[in-house]
Amino acid sequence: MKRLSLKNFLQKLAIVTFGVMLTSQVVLAASSWSDAKTFELTSGSGYKTVTTTGEKLGQNKTTDSTKWTVYTASKTMYTYPKARLVNSSGNVRSDVITTVSYGKSKTGSKNTGTIGYAMYLSVKPSSWQWGTDTIKLQFKCY
Repeated sequence: MKRLSLKNFLQKLAIVTFGVMLTSQVVLAASSWSDAKTFELTSGSGYKTVTTTGEKLGQNKTTDSTKWTVYTASKTMYTYPKARLVNSSGNVRSDVITTVSYGKSKTGSKNTGTIGYAMYLSVKPSSWQWGTDTIKLQFKCY
């Protein structure tokens, strides 16, 4: 049996370590939540992609899965807004789901975005909502 030199052993260990780190980053990226951002929704208004800070809530699509999940971090309305995914041009790239109570998540399907490109959450108030309220959401774009 051939004995490995210390130099060869360290080189092989570095390659294996790098491979494990790279694999864990891909898995982590595919399953991590976006930042939580707040949307201000007014009754009778349409879909919004811009949050209260003026930013969009986006995340890159990382797999060929058609799933996507929304988590409700908090909300001030009694109703449940609608949510969907859009691309950077505003084109719809998923089905529409109804958000759920705070502390819960809901998974949608038909995520037709392109791997490596950003998807953005687009939110619309429920037709039963009165006045102006806020909802803080996170999402996973698989």
